[in-house]
Parts: sequence; structure tokens; C-alpha cells
Amino acid sequence: MPDRRDRLGGMTGMPAAPAAPTERIDPTVAVPRPVRRQALLYAPPPATPAPYITLFEVEGFDVLVANSPESAAVLLANSSPTLIVALVPVLGDELRDLFRKHAPNSEVRAFPGFLPVLEDAVVRPHDAFEFAIRSIVATAGVLSAVRKTPRERTVRILQLTEKAAAALHFTSADAAAGRVIAALYDVPHALSNAGTTKTEQQNAETRRNERGVHRAMLTEFIAALAAPFPIVMTSPPGDPAQRTPTPVEVVEAAATYAIMVEARVEQPDLAMRKLALSGDVHPVAAEAVLSAAMKGHAANRGRILVVDSDAGARNLLALRLANEGYSTDVAADGRTALESIRRDPPALIISETVLPGMDGFSLLDTLRREGRHIPLVFLSARNDALSMNKGLLLGAADFLPKPINTEVLLVKLQKVMGEKFAAADASARLTLSDVTRGGQEETTVTYNQLAPGVSILSRFKLEKDLGEGGMGKVFKARDERLEEDVVLKVMKDSLTGDAKTLEHFKREIRLARKISHPAVVRIFDFFEVGSLKFVTMEFLQGTDLAHEIVRRGAFPTPVALRIGAEFFEGLAAAHDLNVVHRDVKPHNVYLLAGGHVKILDFGIAQGLDPQRPDHTMTQTVIGTPDYMSPEQLLGQKVDARTDIYSAGVMLYELLTGALPFEGKDSTERITARLDRAPDAPSKRAPRISHEVDGFILRLLARNRDERWPDARSAATELRNLIKTIR
Repeated sequence: MPDRRDRLGGMTGMPAAPAAPTERIDPTVAVPRPVRRQALLYAPPPATPAPYITLFEVEGFDVLVANSPESAAVLLANSSPTLIVALVPVLGDELRDLFRKHAPNSEVRAFPGFLPVLEDAVVRPHDAFEFAIRSIVATAGVLSAVRKTPRERTVRILQLTEKAAAALHFTSADAAAGRVIAALYDVPHALSNAGTTKTEQQNAETRRNERGVHRAMLTEFIAALAAPFPIVMTSPPGDPAQRTPTPVEVVEAAATYAIMVEARVEQPDLAMRKLALSGDVHPVAAEAVLSAAMKGHAANRGRILVVDSDAGARNLLALRLANEGYSTDVAADGRTALESIRRDPPALIISETVLPGMDGFSLLDTLRREGRHIPLVFLSARNDALSMNKGLLLGAADFLPKPINTEVLLVKLQKVMGEKFAAADASARLTLSDVTRGGQEETTVTYNQLAPGVSILSRFKLEKDLGEGGMGKVFKARDERLEEDVVLKVMKDSLTGDAKTLEHFKREIRLARKISHPAVVRIFDFFEVGSLKFVTMEFLQGTDLAHEIVRRGAFPTPVALRIGAEFFEGLAAAHDLNVVHRDVKPHNVYLLAGGHVKILDFGIAQGLDPQRPDHTMTQTVIGTPDYMSPEQLLGQKVDARTDIYSAGVMLYELLTGALPFEGKDSTERITARLDRAPDAPSKRAPRISHEVDGFILRLLARNRDERWPDARSAATELRNLIKTIR
């Protein structure tokens, strides 16, 4: 067929070759063979190159095949392929560097298998033709019957969508989906009686409702067309600013801007960014559309390199900078950024500190050692004082924590680059800064509103209620920025209302964050959001020891002693930093699936001031009197040996299935603890040796001076005891 579409050309971003004109050829004249493009197929075992070779040859490529980095280097040294396709799940640094070294001008793509290669080729020409016919007929029929929208609106939406998709480097499939959605976008408007020119004046709730109805109608219409390639009409969960927009979100942004222009809205770019900040339009899509709308704007304010592994954040910032008149380059990791800087130094660098391969600190240090004093601004998810000081001491021009108001960042960049502030720019910065603050206030929730489904800071989405205790509520949550599960422990308002208590709590959290040991749960950070004060912690798969004791009763002696040894080793790591737990009990020890343990809640129980009269009362509310040491019960000063006593109670319970002191109620058990020593564990479980008896009874000595002096010596003794009973 003379006009056969070059599917692979669409995949690589190369324009399809125009059809050759029909002409009479003299049979005596030799027609030169058209020049064919070369492609390198990197197919390491066990990949089978045969089907790929067939596909590429049909698409007009001469195919070179390499099955190892060495053979690829040899082939690239003697050829000039325009396309390199690697049949690997992920293109590693070593392979990427090899291709860049030998074929710097080649486009490199990585595919895990044959199906993704076919999918990236979009669609067969016949199917595309039939689908286009159905779409055009349906659209033309509706719009000719109900002429409610300007003729040029659909064209404007389509043009903005195409340019925005190119700015976002959409795949061919996503770009095609965007074009289809854009072509059909106005069908629901044509069918609706509502006007579409109140984009900025309507309140947020009305806009969201209308957008939901419009998308639902558009989804039904597109589904009925039976498109031969996927057109996704739903948005993934999470913070939109942290991900690349979907095709439908780009089309919605393009339509919003087109309607603003049509309605002659003053400063449509400012109005567009207001809608992005309020959540009505995807922020990255908004900047891509604004970039598409700015015809031929010159990038003459200097070149900025944006380094961030988060594609959403990287695209949003790069597009906004480009729209402000800067030329931009992007890099997803430190090593790629360093190579780019060495080739062509930018005027300024904006970098995340947390990067794969080479982190931001190492990047800055390397640049300074090489004598490259390019201003570098850290824009980082790390907002602790240690990271900030480290970055500034290495020579960073500024250190800004995420999430940051983009207008504040732009002002700081202008100051770093020595630029003057135009009056219009200053007015826009102030206007958008005010919108951001308003948006943040709307998302604040109270302690009583916490429930699964609630989102905090547009980052932590609560997924499961794990319970409530004396300190507050505990939830499993999804950190949508880092894409991992965490635990949120939210403090009760009654415990954080006092400034002295809150400051003591934060000081203890700072100490607890320094504990680094496999047997201690990691504490990530402390947040204050309105009236909420909460800690984010490592999420664990398993169950607490209290549940296991109820389920299993007494543990076998070797297992109980091993758990005890791991526990004391983690406790020693905390005591080395002068951190005392004060609430050791089976509920605060997690048994993981592999049998290892994690100590929970360091820094939580000890956040209460021991000098407060209600300190012991609060511990009682938590439900721990049975594990308190005598000095805790008497309100005396606590130290590391207090934890050792409580650990002894817990280990006694692990070995025997019962507490060391019995009584009708907690008062009777407390009195017994203050008056006498406990019975030996072997009295309840005869299998327990006298050596283990002696170890446990020393842990439970009423006089703290008679207990084991520290957790590390207790752990060492437990390891020795384990050897004797094997």
C-alpha cells in the first residue's frame, strides 16, 4: 500500500515519511535504493530477537542485534543507528552510559517484552481509520443538531492538547488518546443546557460537580466508540502535583484555558494557576497548556537545570520555569545531572537532596571540588535541621523544604540570579501566594474528623484505623509522595494543648529519631498541621507480642530467650543515646513474620513530663501498671534500669504465659510488687532452668541497683543462656 503508516516512526517520535508522488519511470533508468534507517536491538539472553527483527524490518529499519554490552559497543563503534531498543525491564546506568558514549544522537528506548513494543506503536492504520470515521460522524451529527458552542473552540482545545502533550513527552498512545478526547470534549457541552463561560467566577464546589458530570458523560460517549487503543478517563489517586497528568487531565486544562480566552478573562494565565492551586485543574497540565499557549516566547532569562527523581515535581517546575522565560534542562538522578553540567554548565541548579545513584549533597560537593561554583538551590523532601545545615555548609545558595509555594521559590531564584522584580510579576506572586495559603487551610482536619479516607497535607491518606490508646489515635496511611505505607500516631488534643508538654514531646522525638537499630521501629518525622500533632513511623507486617501471648500462651524457652536478646539489643541502642522508653510491654513489641522483633513507641511514652502530677495516671490510662517498675509506681525518677525491670516482666510472661504477680485487681498486684520478690519462673513452668530463673529474678529486683546494670550486658547473658539449652 503506498500510504502505509509508519507505526514505529510514531513510537520514536520521527515523522512518517511523506508519500512519494506517482510518476512515470523510464525502465532504462536505474532507480537508487532509498536509504534505510539503522536500529540496534539489544537482546540479552533469554530474549529472542526474531519477532523484533521482523517488526523493525517491516517498519523500514536495517536491524543490528547485540546480546551483550561488549557486542553492542563493537556494533555501535562501526554504525550510526537512529534508534536503540533494549529488551530489558529497566535501563541501568551502565547500559545508558554505554549507549550515550557510542551513540549520543540515537534515541534509546527500553521495553520489557514484545507486547509493550506493539502497544507503543499505537494502532494499525485500518483500525485508526475506522475509529476516526466513527468519531467524526458522531461528533458532526451532534454538533450540527445542537449548535451551542463556537466552531473554533474544539480546534483550539485540540491544538493546545497536542502541544501540551509534546511538552510533557507523552507516549504515542497517550498523545493519541489526548487527541481523541480533545476532539470529542465539547459533545457533553453541546448536549447540556448549562453555559460554559463562568470558569473563574463559579465557586469551587460547583466547578468540581460540573467537571464530574461532564467527564462522566464524555466517558460514556468514548466507551461507546470502542476505541482500538486504551483511553483512560479516570485520574489515579494521590497528590496530582507529584505525578504526570493523564490525557484527560491535559484536555480538561486545555478546555479550561480555551474557554477563558473565549470569555475574554483578564490575565488568563493567572486565573489558570489559581484554578491549579485550588485543585480544579491538574497543576502540571496547567503549566503545559500555558506553555502551549505562549506563542514564540523567548527563553532569555538564563538556563536552569532541575534535578529530581519525582517526574511530577520535575515536570511541574521545569514547565513553570520555561513559562517564566527560563530555558530548562531536567535530570532524574545525580550522575546524569553531573554529566549534563560538565557538558554545558547552567546558570543555576535546583536539586532534590534524595536522588538515586548520587544524592544532591554529593553532587554539590563534587561540583565544588571541580571548581564549578554554579548557584545550587536545594528543594528537598528532607526538612530537618541537619540536612539544611549540611546543604548550606556545602555551599548551597538556599535550602527550601517541600512542599514549597512556587511563587516563593521564583522570588528566591530571582534574588539568587540578581534579577530585578517587575511590578506585574510581584503582583502575580502575591496573588498566587494568597491562593496557596487559602487552599492549605481548607485541607486542615481536626482530631475528631480523622478516619480512613481522610487526607492530611495532600500527602498522607489514612487507610486503616489501628486503634486508639491513652496517647491518641493510630492509623495505617499511604505516603503518596514517597509511595510507601507508614503509621501515623496522632496525639490527643489534651496532651498537646500545654506548650511545655508539647515541647518536651518534640525534644524526645528528636532523640528517638537518632536510634538506628534493626530491632527498633524507625520514626520518620513529626508534623504539626493546624491542631493536629502527629508522628510518622515505619509500617510493619506482623503482630504484637501481647496478641501472640494470648494466642499461644507460654513460648518455648529458646524462642522466648531469643526474642528477649533481640529486644535488649535494641533497648541498648536507645539507652546509648540516653533515651528511656518508660512504657515497655508486649503491646509495644512487634513480632515480624520472620520471627524477629521491633520495639515500638520510642519517644512516645516518654514525651510526658515525669515531674507532672498526672504522669503516673496517664500511664495507668494506657494500661501498663502491670509492667511498671517499683520506682515508677512510687513516682520516683526513672532511668535505663526502669526499662530493664519492665522487660523482665515481659520476658517472665513470655516464658510462663502469666504475669509475675497475681491478684484480684491491679491494686493488689501493685502492692505485691512493692512488698516482695516474684516467684521463680520455674515454679510456674518446670521446664525452665535455674540459670534462666536467676537471670529473670535479677531483672525484677525491687532495688534498681541489684538489677542488670545495662541492657547490653543483659542481651549478652541471654545469648550465652541460649547456647546452654540447645
